Amino acid sequence: MPENQYIPLDRFERTRERIWNLPGFVRRQSTITADGTELFPSATWVIQSVMTDDQANIFLESVSSEGGNRVVLPTKVVRTIYRHYEDLMKARRKLRAQRAADTRRKGPQAITEPEEQPGNE
Repeated sequence: MPENQYIPLDRFERTRERIWNLPGFVRRQSTITADGTELFPSATWVIQSVMTDDQANIFLESVSSEGGNRVVLPTKVVRTIYRHYEDLMKARRKLRAQRAADTRRKGPQAITEPEEQPGNE
């Protein structure tokens, strides 16, 4: 291919170029190598979380022996995922607090005294 020939950009690259220099731009990136499972082959993932003054996007790339995929999650999807995460964490905190309260109600003997079993007299 000649050096000066234009290579068309896909949606992933076009979106990245458009967002990269917007006001308030910040980015975090992680690269993860995930072991394979029955449903997903072993793959390397690159996750770039991007925020600007007006939007939030996640750029996901995965590369495995089966090939690669790239996707950009739009702001509405990113905010929904974040909200789900926050809701799940809130539910987990509530569950842990309920378990701790149950343990406190049972008192210290529930922790230190073994339950009596028939035949252990």
